Amino acid sequence: MFWAPLVIPLILFVKTSRTRGKLVKGILHSLKSSEMFWPSEDCEFLIWNSGKYLGIDSQNGTILYVNRIRKGQVDVVGLTMGDWTRRELEGKKLRIYTKLPQLPCIEISTPWAQRWYDILGAMEYQRYTTPKPFGQYVSEHVEALESENNIHIPKLA
Repeated sequence: MFWAPLVIPLILFVKTSRTRGKLVKGILHSLKSSEMFWPSEDCEFLIWNSGKYLGIDSQNGTILYVNRIRKGQVDVVGLTMGDWTRRELEGKKLRIYTKLPQLPCIEISTPWAQRWYDILGAMEYQRYTTPKPFGQYVSEHVEALESENNIHIPKLA
């Protein structure tokens, strides 16, 4: 009885974190494609306990942002180099300002913030071609993602 108030919240936290992480991993599995979005491991960051992910594909010029807002609702945003206006770095916090009025800023704290900031700077001046715009590719997969994962994805990109 003495340990129950300490152990039960810890077990619930671990279980919730795993569920959120699995949800994001399932979304990534559906969206990854070598022609559209295939980031290297050092350009991906997943925060398991909050269900937040940011991946930068420097070969295709695409960025994928996934954020579990609340139970049953997830933001899934696909960006190309033309979909964001600027980036900021504050310590280990990276901000990407988008052209989307529903999501004007993507913010993520990561130990690799400086590296990603530099990668995005180098990507700014490259010309990328993909079979279709990445935002359209993500939008085409939204309905399947919603039914497979029993979630709602607001139409952002």
